Amino acid sequence: MPQVHTLNLTSDFINGDVIPEELLTSPAPRMHALTLRQDYRGALLPSAFLGNEAPLLRHLSLTGFYPICWTSVFDNLLSLEIITDPPVFVLSNFNAMFDAISRMPALQDLTLSHCLPTLAASPAQHSVPLVHLKSCTLDGPFLDAVHFLARLQLPSEVMLRLQLIMDDSDGLAQDIHQSDLSTLLLYFNGPVDFPLCKLSITNGNTVLKINGERIGGGLYAEFAVAFLWTTPEEPPQLAVLNALAKSIAFESVESLSVDVVSHIFHSNDITPVDTDMWCTILRRGADMTDIHASGEAGGTLIRALSSLDNTEPGQWVPLLENLEFHCMPFYSFRSGDDIEYDTAAILRTWLGLRCNTGRPLASITLLYCEGVPSGLLELSPSTKMYQREIDFYAPNL
Repeated sequence: MPQVHTLNLTSDFINGDVIPEELLTSPAPRMHALTLRQDYRGALLPSAFLGNEAPLLRHLSLTGFYPICWTSVFDNLLSLEIITDPPVFVLSNFNAMFDAISRMPALQDLTLSHCLPTLAASPAQHSVPLVHLKSCTLDGPFLDAVHFLARLQLPSEVMLRLQLIMDDSDGLAQDIHQSDLSTLLLYFNGPVDFPLCKLSITNGNTVLKINGERIGGGLYAEFAVAFLWTTPEEPPQLAVLNALAKSIAFESVESLSVDVVSHIFHSNDITPVDTDMWCTILRRGADMTDIHASGEAGGTLIRALSSLDNTEPGQWVPLLENLEFHCMPFYSFRSGDDIEYDTAAILRTWLGLRCNTGRPLASITLLYCEGVPSGLLELSPSTKMYQREIDFYAPNL
């Protein structure tokens, strides 16, 4: 391929369409961008990839392929994307990838999906500076990603996206220590000011998604958490969520959203976002004006707001104007500590307290909430009610 500047190859491996090895090993002295895609995710690039002669290669995207040898072909890359499931023995060589990345001083975009080096080998102690990196996307096991990040020196303007997996089948989720969480939390609330961080941690059918947008000084202007689980047991992600609640700088958060979705009938003592966690967040929410909560998170939010204003009236979330609840039941229920809570009564009392202290809300929005009492309207005329077309979660007005 001596004259080729840009090449995009896609093969249908399942139907016998294979990219010839002689093409993969052909020298490409003028190649600038190369994309290789195939549906079989376990192939290895030949050791003589591009004949070890591609000095102008700047952009490389591999789907279904993984380098068995990190030759000089990779040294001048500006962007590298690898999406594949290579054999385990390849990923056990933890240092091979870092040695290669350390030889990519101009790298700006890095994407590694399902191919993070494993923890089988002990990593070297030195870290790899990537001073020009603008985007880093990692998809793989939680601990592998944490150890990978610990080996990188990332610039402040990088956009970091993580999709991490905890696998209970091998006990990995139980091996996550506070030091691992601390390493991860550095990317949310550390000395480096990342403008945007996205995290998704998956454990079977349980998902914790966290989005935060940074502003100057390492603080958040918006923060959102989505939590989904389908088993009655307490998922290990609660440790992550609790650590984030205590570690993230909420002092400048203006808009906060916490969504809890359950696809099972579970005991009430399993609450991903409990009252104590809400209180931890709200005590640092001096600039918070808007809060959205769904599912079980709404009930615990109401109890937290009531608890704070009853014990220390007027001190917390003084700028709060808008509350929005989504799919939150307003009926009474008994919690794990054997206390019965009437969510509607607690909210009504708290709204009256806010009015009496001269801090009435501008609006409360109730979306598809069950059992909404009409008495709420007497204290908050601007309450908005939305009724579904299907009359399952329709409010009782």
